[in-house]
Amino acid sequence: MHQKIKSWHLSVLVGIVSIISIALIQQYASAQWNDPIGLPGETNGFRLVVNPMKEDLLLSGYDLVDSNLRIDANGQNAIQVANGSNICFSGTSDCINSWADINNSFWQRNGNKIYYNDGNVGIGTIDPSANLEVFGTQANTPVLKLHNSSGDIELSFQEYASLPPGSLGDMTIRYNGSNSTNNGYSNWLEFLGRDPSQEGGHPIMTMQRDYITSGFPVGTTPTYHGVGIGVPSGTNITAKLRVQNYGPEDILQLYDNETRVLTVANGGNVGIGMDTPNKQLHVAAATSNAEIDIQSGANSHWGLYQDNATADLRFWNIDNRVTLTDSGNVGIGTINPIASLHVNKGAGQNYAGYFNGNVALQHTSGGPYNYLQIDRLSTGLVVPPAADCNEESEKARMIYDANSNKLYICDDSAWISAVFN
Repeated sequence: MHQKIKSWHLSVLVGIVSIISIALIQQYASAQWNDPIGLPGETNGFRLVVNPMKEDLLLSGYDLVDSNLRIDANGQNAIQVANGSNICFSGTSDCINSWADINNSFWQRNGNKIYYNDGNVGIGTIDPSANLEVFGTQANTPVLKLHNSSGDIELSFQEYASLPPGSLGDMTIRYNGSNSTNNGYSNWLEFLGRDPSQEGGHPIMTMQRDYITSGFPVGTTPTYHGVGIGVPSGTNITAKLRVQNYGPEDILQLYDNETRVLTVANGGNVGIGMDTPNKQLHVAAATSNAEIDIQSGANSHWGLYQDNATADLRFWNIDNRVTLTDSGNVGIGTINPIASLHVNKGAGQNYAGYFNGNVALQHTSGGPYNYLQIDRLSTGLVVPPAADCNEESEKARMIYDANSNKLYICDDSAWISAVFN
């Protein structure tokens, strides 16, 4: 009897535990899932609500399918969005309804390189007009910065990809930021050509920034600064411009439009208006007078020029003062000298020539004689004017009267004459 009562108590206990377990399971399930508003498989807007999800949702090979969303547990495309529906990540501002085509994307990858072959690239602009356009809207923008913390920086240009490039490309701009690499010095910008042996391996052009060596306090003595053309790498440029050549070409040519106006030829001759100067300074003009002017202060300048019409050389100051003809005559006061020395002071003027010493006229033995020819009175004049012989400075003047064969000599205050028959 006692054994039967014990078994009954056990059966009742098991039943109570079972009932409590079922109630707890039902309560837990109710907390996880909301009852669907329709039967599974219906095509209305039914949904499955997780409230909240505290365990993994295992599809076990089954799909979740809707007209706008498909979760394919076994397919390659696990999540599919249809009918223009969006996937949103953290709100409505970052939603997308399609992914970029990986096989036709702008940027493509080749190993550890990326490249783009289809159009222009814009930075700061949505409509780039060149392969790369960088656009800025503020002062001192845009900025393109190249930085290397351990050595030189190079920017290379190459025109034809089908041609084998030079070691540095067709043209290379190199920032030489080291005092040992490439035989350069700190803070140099070098422009190099395609052929590294060009100009003996020297840069085509070098731009050197001012900098202070460690031996000088900052703000005192700046060293090496300027632009070099053809200057060897590693050479300190001590001028604002240094030009250096290594062959027969000219050192420097300056042009006005299409006309060359100055040439510094190989060897150092300078031509102004002359492409091939034959001396240290060669001045030429194609259709006008070639002239050199010299001026000190506010004084009127002196000009030395060759007359284009006569080929004579003339000294000019306000007027033509001295003329040297191409035949060798010298004219003073005249541009048309008729003798080796022709002085034209003008009538009534002071001495055309003044000699403080003896004057000798000497002929070559057996050759023609040399003569001293003095002025003569004009036709109809009886005696020379008294006003020309009334001062001490006029003493010993002479003039010849061809009409009366008289030679007049000024004797202090009056003319005296002698008759020659």
